Amino acid sequence: MRRLNLRGVNFSGMGMRGVNLKEATLSDGLFIFTTLSYADLSGAKAEGADFDAAALTHSNFTGAFLKKANFRPVEVFGADGKSTGQSWYANLSNTNFTGADLTEAHFREANLEGANFDKATVKGTHFEKCKIDSKTEPELRKLGALVS
Repeated sequence: MRRLNLRGVNFSGMGMRGVNLKEATLSDGLFIFTTLSYADLSGAKAEGADFDAAALTHSNFTGAFLKKANFRPVEVFGADGKSTGQSWYANLSNTNFTGADLTEAHFREANLEGANFDKATVKGTHFEKCKIDSKTEPELRKLGALVS
């Protein structure tokens, strides 16, 4: 699947492990609770996409355009519509963001252990309460990310 135009498509809850979305247009797409581990999203255009509570371990976002993308937790509700008090979190451990444009993206409480942000653009990018290893955090700060 190369150079597909999937703008605004809702992939929420789907199992897409290992999918090839290289250079695909995924802007404004919904990937909430989606499994994309080992996926190739290199060169993808995913501006404003929501990857909330997505499983993205070992995925490849090399050179991807992820401006204003979201990687946040999602509160879990029971069948009665009441909160269970639990949340599911985006897992991006060992994900490759080399050369990706993450301008103004929002990572909240995401697992980023072992993620590679080499030469990524992180201007105005927020990393709020994320699980970040001791090597990655100083690299993000050096690149100008907002880490709290």
